[in-house]
Amino acid sequence: MGKHRNLAAIFVIFMLAFGSLAGCNGASDEQSAPVDENAGSTVRVVTDQIGREVELPGEINRVVLVSVPFAAAYYAVVGSMEKAVGIHPLAMTAADASMLSIMAPEIKNASTGFVKGSEVNTEELLKLNPDIVFQWSGYEKEMSKLERAGLTVAGMEANVGDEHSIESWFRIIGEVMEKEERADKLIEYHRRALENISNRIESIPEDKRVKAITLTNVEDLQVADYCWVDVAGAKNLVEGCEWGQSVDMEQIYEWNPDVIYIGNFCDDYPEDILQNKVKGQDWSSVEAVKKGRVYKVPLGEYRWDPPCAEWSLMFKWCAQKNYPDVFDDYDMEEEIKEFYSSIFEYEINDEQIKMILNPKPTGNW
Repeated sequence: MGKHRNLAAIFVIFMLAFGSLAGCNGASDEQSAPVDENAGSTVRVVTDQIGREVELPGEINRVVLVSVPFAAAYYAVVGSMEKAVGIHPLAMTAADASMLSIMAPEIKNASTGFVKGSEVNTEELLKLNPDIVFQWSGYEKEMSKLERAGLTVAGMEANVGDEHSIESWFRIIGEVMEKEERADKLIEYHRRALENISNRIESIPEDKRVKAITLTNVEDLQVADYCWVDVAGAKNLVEGCEWGQSVDMEQIYEWNPDVIYIGNFCDDYPEDILQNKVKGQDWSSVEAVKKGRVYKVPLGEYRWDPPCAEWSLMFKWCAQKNYPDVFDDYDMEEEIKEFYSSIFEYEINDEQIKMILNPKPTGNW
């Protein structure tokens, strides 16, 4: 474990699709600075994830989260969305289909009008008067532009390709929002899950390992190289493939996977494969289909396939799907209950657990 995967490619996509900051509607680079409600407060200095020293006010009451998946990680560390005054509209779409809007209904108060597609309207962003804007690394020029407009910007690491990478998000959010204890708790929980899985996987001989693939789109046969396939002990047949790379049925037949995972960035479901619903595709001879081992990735507080606060649950769920006998003590409903109670301090009910494990469509992205 610990090797980087092409999962980083998905975050390049996030950055290109949602994270690039550019003024529009005629907003200039030299906008007037917003009113500083924290003027006179004690200033803190933190080092963001790209090595920049960022001066923060003593209190942070207004936060803008540009990235789509970062909103859910923010909630996990902070425990509330009250201070999140701006999020990407696609983060709101994901929240509508997830537990996030149930646990934090205040997210509905956040503005989404400051960003459209890949462009952030600087003028509209200034109207939100944020104390801090979280943005992907790799956009230093755009960060500088926002800082010239009087905004404080913290860069987050975008190369989140291995099983420990989510920890970097927890740390920066915890430090900026002064929630280090909650961040540490998340990291500890995550590491315990990884250690437990790793210890058991070591006992499985290489020739007994299942072969698995992850599809991000069934109709177009697009695949994704996610690290949780490896962490959960499977032979990752799409290792080295770019995120969203298309293959053909001949390649599927050659791979002949024992297990197939369908990601949560599409509205495809196991029955599309199990019942041969897609025109031009015949899955009947594939081992995973013959044994009924085709699974839809869950959707909890956020999608479980990219790095998220619930990645420890994702690893456990995947390990159990790969090796039900080795992980027969994993009751995923109980695992979810314990996680939500301990980490989110939310007592989840049975109906909500079913919703997580049997997610409804969320649309692409």
